[in-house]
Amino acid sequence: MELFDSYTYINTIFCDATTICYPPDPISRVFCHDITTTCGVCGGLIVTNGIVLCNCDDSWNCNLCSNDLPFWIPFQQGDTFDFQFQQPYEIGQSGCEHGWLPANLLSPSNTAFATFAIKTCCDDTELELDMDMFDAVAYLNYVGTYNQTDYSGNQSVTPIQIIRFNLDAIRQYLEAEGLETCFYFEFTFTTTRQCLGITESTISFCSEPFKELPCTNKNNTVVVESVYPKSDCFDIYYGNNFNLGIGIPFEYSNKVRVPGFFEQTNFSITKEVISTSLKTTMSQYCENWQLRTTHLPKSFVKYLVNVFSGKDVYVDGKIYQVQGEINRNNETGSQWYLEVAFENCECNKSLTCQ
Repeated sequence: MELFDSYTYINTIFCDATTICYPPDPISRVFCHDITTTCGVCGGLIVTNGIVLCNCDDSWNCNLCSNDLPFWIPFQQGDTFDFQFQQPYEIGQSGCEHGWLPANLLSPSNTAFATFAIKTCCDDTELELDMDMFDAVAYLNYVGTYNQTDYSGNQSVTPIQIIRFNLDAIRQYLEAEGLETCFYFEFTFTTTRQCLGITESTISFCSEPFKELPCTNKNNTVVVESVYPKSDCFDIYYGNNFNLGIGIPFEYSNKVRVPGFFEQTNFSITKEVISTSLKTTMSQYCENWQLRTTHLPKSFVKYLVNVFSGKDVYVDGKIYQVQGEINRNNETGSQWYLEVAFENCECNKSLTCQ
């Protein structure tokens, strides 16, 4: 007869003292076995934003429907792109020589917690980087932890790995090697307390591909970005409360270039009027704009919706507000054609006598 029900608490299984626990055979009849839980959206990936894929074969261009078109995240000179991960990090500052490292530079004498590889879209050719090229391509990178405080004042420590890529520098190096300037990233992390270069226990993820815009299309894009006070809807961290780690910490940016057009549609005027005298006491006028995109994969739309949900939304450096539904506007395929309404209200005047 069992005295109590078996149960799991945090990472420990507690079993009834009258039963046998499997697996493995317990050291004691009450404390059974430590387990590791992964609470990510897909196998091993703790946070994802639609751009990072659980499986490299899940890329949009690898799974097109008959009415869908290929898609590459566009970029041009001066563009950067940030990636953030929150993979389990239990290595001390001196545990690895590097936080991030190009995959081709990894060795038992040159270890890292995480690596990245830059690969061409069509034939998966990997760009070989030296340390000078690494500094130019990924000039900001950090592996460590950050602190958060909840509503009760309790502080928690979360692992974080962030890296900022200079997309145009990558293009230049690819051109110099005679490779195509369409590429994607493959990220590899250690899953043990040992560093990459020593351990063989790893996990890898890929990004959706990036491609330089042709000269004729450089005016057919807009840059969108937003700000969150702490974390966004994907639990990606935007603050600066970092602890000592490997590399230089920096605040994450969700800035991305979108193929499409941003056009003003109309002005709107709002007035506050005294009902008895019909005198205007306050007036405000707003500019109304609309972002019309070309074909977009759902994963990229997911990324954009998160950008649009931020506190302050910027389009080409100017602040706007976004509200309402975002529809697919397409019934013949899987891709999305967005028509997103934006509003900018800079003029708000009191019209009462001074």
